[in-house]
Amino acid sequence: MSQPKVSVIIPVHNGSRYIQKTAKGILAQDYENIELILVENFSSDKSLELCEQLKQADKRVIVVQSTERGTSLARKKGVETATGKYIIFSDQDDEYISKSSISKMQKAISDDNAQITQFNYYKY
Repeated sequence: MSQPKVSVIIPVHNGSRYIQKTAKGILAQDYENIELILVENFSSDKSLELCEQLKQADKRVIVVQSTERGTSLARKKGVETATGKYIIFSDQDDEYISKSSISKMQKAISDDNAQITQFNYYKY
């Protein structure tokens, strides 16, 4: 049985300090059928350049430039771009994602016929 695709959407605004580690953590998931949508949102640092590097390194990465400012509008743009059956929102500084987060989410959805899941958090 094939895995349903999961779209992970990250709005990126001046996130050059975090975005590579966060993206690499998502791309290293044990659940492989994902697309990572990075929505660049008017950054003045090297965020867009770093997003493009991530796209070049992994075909599952999609980079979109938002035409409107704001996190909510960037997420909306990501949803419009998403092709997955499920959508996860992440922040650009969510650097400490467990390697099995998405597979555990998918299992919870399958086992419980859930319509929504929520992750816990780790305070560093």
